[in-house]
Amino acid sequence: MTDYVVCIPSYKRAQVCNEKTLSTLKKMKIPSNKIYVYVANKEEEEEYKKVVDSTLYNKLVVGKKGLVPQRQFIMEQWPEGKHIVFFDDDVASIDLKMSKFKSKSLDYFFKDAFSECKKQGSYIWGVYPVFNPFFRKAREEISNCLNYIVGAFYGIINRPNLKALQLTLKRKWTKRRC
Repeated sequence: MTDYVVCIPSYKRAQVCNEKTLSTLKKMKIPSNKIYVYVANKEEEEEYKKVVDSTLYNKLVVGKKGLVPQRQFIMEQWPEGKHIVFFDDDVASIDLKMSKFKSKSLDYFFKDAFSECKKQGSYIWGVYPVFNPFFRKAREEISNCLNYIVGAFYGIINRPNLKALQLTLKRKWTKRRC
């Protein structure tokens, strides 16, 4: 049985997180003890404690400011091999109806996705991000080739010590001439 955690980086969107992603996960019957909401600082933590329904998540964690540093922080918090599902804080729905999972739960989908990763020797899975049935019908149900993975919802088998996979954000500032 595959165990996983759901990690939601969020910044200044307590109400959105509560009304969208957390409510969606509840509706999809993901146990709250698997859900962790990551905020940027203590001030954010206090705001989220006031606004977000604490029955919808397991723990509120103070991490880093910025999506890239926050996702890196999340990966560093969990051990090697941990199955992590990343969700943005504004996911309003998940549609399994046009897939082999149409009669299954989201929990089942997560477990199957990680199981498929192991079979394929992969460490990341993603979902098709478009609701258009025309485009979805034409696609293979599962692929293992190079594909775009939307950042709003994906899963990884954690490898926090693999330096080549560390998320970084580099900004090179140059003066612009107008």
